[in-house]
Amino acid sequence: MFESLIEKLVVKSRVAHSRRKQLRLLLLDEAFFLLIAPWLMILPARWLLGTADLGGLEGLRIPLGLGCLLLGLSFSLWAVRTQWVLGEGTPSLNAPPTRLVTSGPYRCCRNPIQFGALCYVFGLGALCFSLASALLALLAGTLVGIAYIRLVEERELAIRFGEEYLDYRRRTPFLLPFSCLRRRSFGSAAGDDPTQELPDSLPTRGRVLVHAAAIYDAVQPLVTLGQESRLNRWLAGQVDLPAGARVLDVGCGTGLLTEQLASHQQQAEVIGIDASGPMIARASRCRQTGNCRFQQALGEDLPFADASFDLVTSALFFHHVDRELKLRSLQEIARVLKPGGILLVADMDRPYTRLGWLMSWVAWKLFRQPEIKENMDGLLRELIPAAGFSGLREIGRFSGYIRVLHAWRC
Repeated sequence: MFESLIEKLVVKSRVAHSRRKQLRLLLLDEAFFLLIAPWLMILPARWLLGTADLGGLEGLRIPLGLGCLLLGLSFSLWAVRTQWVLGEGTPSLNAPPTRLVTSGPYRCCRNPIQFGALCYVFGLGALCFSLASALLALLAGTLVGIAYIRLVEERELAIRFGEEYLDYRRRTPFLLPFSCLRRRSFGSAAGDDPTQELPDSLPTRGRVLVHAAAIYDAVQPLVTLGQESRLNRWLAGQVDLPAGARVLDVGCGTGLLTEQLASHQQQAEVIGIDASGPMIARASRCRQTGNCRFQQALGEDLPFADASFDLVTSALFFHHVDRELKLRSLQEIARVLKPGGILLVADMDRPYTRLGWLMSWVAWKLFRQPEIKENMDGLLRELIPAAGFSGLREIGRFSGYIRVLHAWRC
């Protein structure tokens, strides 16, 4: 479908241009992408949402918008300058770089100009309208940009630069500049030996957020439409446990929910597990307390004895694993729960608002995650009883696409 376009781009890349013509093409492109393209996403988003906003988060609209605007401009200009100096070309399709650029911002991610442009769009939308409009414009821009990169640009670069590009693609993050943010060493899972390094990920077929630990806490409120803190506090307050009870949080990430559980259940021992070493390291460093600890482990292979927990929770974990791993993880949870023990799952499910449906659909297509579509189809409601649980019921809804499911072990 796109072969003829890719062929034309490859041919254009072989045409030599003077630096003066390259500069003229660059200025035309930048004028379009700075002054026109953002509004093609922001104005429809505003029209669709009207005066809808993100409630209390809108108080951050000006500083967050300004920060994203400046970050986007700075990152994009850095990438453009790097292409101009090292690649001897421009981002323009008519005068692309003649050399593969892998340093500067391109060491951080493969598409720093797109990353900067998306930050710019979000910042502009927030400053001019609302965080809700900015977020929808960001989702639209991300979907369009990634579709073009995946379907056209990456294939064209593979033709032009061959194995050199393929090797660069394998070792460099796609869009988010995680390589610039990521720490090189991590504390131990239990916090006993801060010099011990954790593996980036334990062997699993599920999707592991290795590179996201540095920005996870900042991104979660946006992903949940400002509901992340409220969701975690609400979940932690759903069950009152006796002294000496044990709680397990599966797929804990940086420990946001685990921390709330430990604070609410102060007489209980709370353990958070995740397959990602960077996530566990950050959780241990920032949120470990006397009754709260973290451990690197897999949901489908829990390193705990049978019937050893009174409560198991999981927030936004199951949409990262496929049907088989969902069922295996639920069976493992049933194994480690005491008879009558409680399971609380807060995750993507059947969307119940238009915005929730849009966000779920974009996430499914954007990240190419069939696991998300499984959740959207309500698969968890089928698998939880199949894993050995009874009394399944929905007890809460958040953000238009997150539902809270409650069950107990038979």
